[in-house]
Parts: sequence; C-alpha cells; structure tokens
Amino acid sequence: HRVTLSLFHLEIPVVMAVNGPAVGVGFNIALLGDIILASENAVFSQIYARVGIIPDGGGLYLLARVVGLQKAKELILTAEKIDAHRAKQLGIVREVYPEDELMREAMDLATRLAQGPTRAFGLSKALLNKSLGIGFEAFLEMEALGESYIMQTLDHQEGIKAFKEKRPPRFSGR
Repeated sequence: HRVTLSLFHLEIPVVMAVNGPAVGVGFNIALLGDIILASENAVFSQIYARVGIIPDGGGLYLLARVVGLQKAKELILTAEKIDAHRAKQLGIVREVYPEDELMREAMDLATRLAQGPTRAFGLSKALLNKSLGIGFEAFLEMEALGESYIMQTLDHQEGIKAFKEKRPPRFSGR
C-alpha cells in the first residue's frame, strides 16, 4: 500500500496519461491521479471478477467516489471493458486525445499546474481527501484552518496583487 498511499497523499497535482489498457490495479492507480487524460487507445476495466477476486489498490474506495456507488458496482461486478470515450462520459477521464497528442497534452497540463499556487493545491487536495470521511461541521473547521494558513503564503499575496493589477499571477510555491 506504500505507493497507493503516497499517491493519494501527494500534495502536488498528479496528471495521469493513459495510453492503452488500464486494467485491474492499473485502473486503480490511474484513479489516484487528480486529472486523468486518455488516448483513443485507452481501455479501462475492473477485471477482477474474471479471476474471482476483489479490486485492490484502493479501487473499491476510489471508483465509487468518482462514478457513484451504482456505477462502481456495475463496473466491478460485470468486469466490462470500457473505452476512453465511455470513461470520459462517466467522469473518469477529463479528455480523450489521439495517441500522438496525449503526452504533449499531459505535459502541457502538468506544466500549467506546476506554475500554479502549489501550496494551495496541496492543501486543497489534503482537505478534499479528508472530507470523504468526516462530518460537514468538522470539515468546515478544517477548511477555516486551511484558509488561515494559506492566506499567509507569498503565493496568496501574489495572487491578490496580480488580480488587482489585472495580470496573470507568477506563483513561486511559497
């Protein structure tokens, strides 16, 4: 579980690019990404039922949170393969690209995110992950603490300054 937990708790944006089969734990590793892009060649399947086992790599936890409980049950129980366009319809994949454009698009997105307010991204991800297991009132308290912390960062100060000056912000990750 070390790799699974590391990806889940990683406080930087994770862009997954799927170009081919994401089957079994490969599908579940993709679900650990914050944004999933796919090529037209991508295929997704929770294939575990075909060999008489249950999903691993956090698949039971993650899939239901991405597609909803009923659709997750369907995908797990039927072990059907779905193409990239169906995965996009289900909200698993953000966008589908021709195979020769996938990595360029993924790198462009990752670069854009890396130039963003990385501390705010990290805190947002951590709070979103925690929100899945606590009540709303407790979450609002965590959110308020997070806001008070993030408002102290240089990135926040730069974001406000850039907004007032009507220019793109230049975030530094501090």
